[in-house]
Amino acid sequence: MRNKQQKGDLSVQAIAGTHVVLLGIDLPEQKCPGLLGFALRREDHTEGEKYWLSGYKTFASIEPSPPPGILYSTRQHPIQGFTWSDFSAKPEHDYTYEVLALTSTSANPIESERVAVDIRTESEHGRTHHVHFNRGAAASQEYTRRFGDKRPEEVGPAAFTWLSRGAAESIATFIERATGPGWGLRVGAYEFTDDKVLTALGAARDRGADVQILYHAKKDEQKTANETAIQKFGLGNICYPRNADGLTLSHNKTIVLSKGGAAQALLTGSTNFSVGGIYGHSNVVSYL
Repeated sequence: MRNKQQKGDLSVQAIAGTHVVLLGIDLPEQKCPGLLGFALRREDHTEGEKYWLSGYKTFASIEPSPPPGILYSTRQHPIQGFTWSDFSAKPEHDYTYEVLALTSTSANPIESERVAVDIRTESEHGRTHHVHFNRGAAASQEYTRRFGDKRPEEVGPAAFTWLSRGAAESIATFIERATGPGWGLRVGAYEFTDDKVLTALGAARDRGADVQILYHAKKDEQKTANETAIQKFGLGNICYPRNADGLTLSHNKTIVLSKGGAAQALLTGSTNFSVGGIYGHSNVVSYL
């Protein structure tokens, strides 16, 4: 959903996904002298909450050495940019975002302009085309604030679920669509080591689906990792090495779902089927 509102000289456009709302702010250049930045207040009509959004950056004259991981209200330390992404939004929620242009001094920011925009975030369900962006490395500051300096393995499932933001779950859901005989899965994989992906493909095979996996198998560390995982999960009878002459890498991340030999759906994107690809690097999973 998209919506744009203007009041006086200040305008804001909101673009909503499922978990993120992007705000684009515009103020004419002649109105910018003396501008300290923008304060953002969000009202969550679904959960009945209203509060100032926060950020990490501060005025050096007020807070010269902010401790790591501490958030500060944008009403006192406004954002000094014309775009802002709210990564704390939730699916199927109705929000109102107020944008205030602040002037005067860093010790006493005063409102000069104000505009509000309504937006509804998208649903995670009921769509033909699904797109899931993980949080990955792009959310490292927020990860540290939530979980400290601990690896996801130390934190446990909560960290992996938060980092995945639906990417791992969407891969599993796609594979589960191959419910039995007559269904097929054709997988092209570069990194093929994630426990959950390999377990799901093994389960599809055991349900009677025709599963065939073509994996990167040139002589390098990734080949070794792939074949170790394939052996660990007992998938040797449905996996085929791709090591053609002249081939450097098989940088594939695709799964085709078929029924009766005819393609039904495609999963693709930038996400390797590995812990690093799904939870660490910033990636996307897309399927029809």
